[in-house]
Parts: sequence; structure tokens; C-alpha cells
Amino acid sequence: MMRMLKAQGRDLHAEFVRLLPSPPQPVSIQRWTMRRVELMAGTAFLAVVLLAMFLSTTNNDSAVKTSLEIQSLGCTDLEPLWVQAQAVPSASLVPCVRTLPVGWSVTNVAVNDGRSVITLAHDRTGGDAMVARLTAGCDVGQAAGQASGQPGVRRYQLVER
Repeated sequence: MMRMLKAQGRDLHAEFVRLLPSPPQPVSIQRWTMRRVELMAGTAFLAVVLLAMFLSTTNNDSAVKTSLEIQSLGCTDLEPLWVQAQAVPSASLVPCVRTLPVGWSVTNVAVNDGRSVITLAHDRTGGDAMVARLTAGCDVGQAAGQASGQPGVRRYQLVER
């Protein structure tokens, strides 16, 4: 069909343009302008900011810092123990702190989905003297096995100097 039209010397595009009430305006070629560069830079900056915000809200380190706002973890205080049991539902035992030696105190208890962190302070060494991280699974790394007073409980300890 196109060959036949070309052979006749007809310009189909020109015929259609003549049928329009007014000829179409020519499309300008888009060029790089300062406005376009600024918009692209602003969009890239906004994307980086949104990505950083998303990564900071999904970071596991900040999730562990969600505190229960309690200063003790006694074995008779049931609410913190229930929350710890809900954090790691596969756990068969829930940790509590019966008594602490003189100079030691519980400074923070943080419980989140799948983990619990208990932080103890010592009056001589300061705030994070001991941090116990409890999870459903555990990579003991270089921690050494120790005897445990509870049947069915494995105890590992790593001393950092």
C-alpha cells in the first residue's frame, strides 16, 4: 500500500495535515537546562534521604534499643517475664535476675521480636559492664562453655577486656 502511494507521488502526511483545522505546532527538542539539572539533583537528593530514613527504621540495632523502661528483672515481676516469653516464643525458659552482687544493677531491659537484651551496670566499671543478648538461635563464636546450674541450659561466656 505504501509503495503504491509513493509510486503515485502522494504525500499522505501532508494530506492529513491539510484536513486539520490548524496545523500542529512543531515539537521543540528538549535540551539540558539549569532547571532540568536542578530538578534531577533534587530528585536524587530526595531519593537518598528517603532511602536513609527507610534503612534507619529497619535497622536491627535500633530495634534492640526499644526499652521496657524497667530497672529490675525480678523473678516475681510477671509482666516483664511475659513480654520476654512473647519475644522468643520458642524459648522453654525465661531469664530473670534473682539477686545481684553488691555494686551491680539492672540498667536496661529491651525486648523485641526474637530477641531480648539485658544490660547490667557496675558501680566501678560503669554503664554497660555486662550485656546479655538472648535470641532463639545463638552463634557462640569464641565464647567458652561453662557449667550451668539449671538442667537443660547451656551457658557460654565471653569476657572482653
